[in-house]
Amino acid sequence: MDRQFMIHTAQANIGEVKGGQLALTRAVAAPVRDFAQQMIADHSHANMELKRLARSKGVRLPNDTDLKHKRMAGRLAKNSGSTFDRAYIKAMVAGHREVIAMFRDEAMNGRDPDVKAWARKTLPTLQDHLRHAMQVSRDVHR
Repeated sequence: MDRQFMIHTAQANIGEVKGGQLALTRAVAAPVRDFAQQMIADHSHANMELKRLARSKGVRLPNDTDLKHKRMAGRLAKNSGSTFDRAYIKAMVAGHREVIAMFRDEAMNGRDPDVKAWARKTLPTLQDHLRHAMQVSRDVHR
């Protein structure tokens, strides 16, 4: 469970960074670009922490995202302007809801105390991301 959590989290972090980079080139609304910049910074930092933790546990993390995130990026890349803004933020809301559930599960049911502690420590940031994404979503749908 802990190993799979770390692998899936690494893939999600990489996907968030790549999605944020795409948003910086495609988004037109300043709140969307600001959110994308935050995703790049926060998920890059989280992945660095996760790499250190995984290395200490003997877990090798992937260097790329999973097929699900690649498909999402492909769909997003077909859009631009306000259509991109709405699609990107919608994906961020859904993705953060999913990741928060995964982190809650690890924080409660994980076996490795260090991995559980990291999940608990990181969860509030992800919850902040979800709140921020929901606010940006309201802004871009006006």
